[in-house]
Amino acid sequence: MGYDMSAFVEELPRLIAGLRAGRETEVDLYPQGVERTLTFRPEGERVRISCVSRTSWVPRPDVEVCAADELMDSCVRLARDVAAALEAVAPAVARLTPFDQWIRGEA
Repeated sequence: MGYDMSAFVEELPRLIAGLRAGRETEVDLYPQGVERTLTFRPEGERVRISCVSRTSWVPRPDVEVCAADELMDSCVRLARDVAAALEAVAPAVARLTPFDQWIRGEA
């Protein structure tokens, strides 16, 4: 199954804001065939990520725990990389919000 992560990138601003605020945030990966929800629950210096599938696929494990700062760094880096790629192939789109902020490191 091919999946281009567009649904994840769509949710990225909300996820980053939720992580910064220390609040639980859901990311809905809705494309047909993927159909799962990731719940990011901050717990001090760590984040518990739970996966619930809406298909016959079963996540194993269904919960992962990672360092909050590492997860934030990864999300911000992904935002910056997406914006840089857009700037290279579609400069007009890269000037739109939120990509213009991401390219400046303001994710």
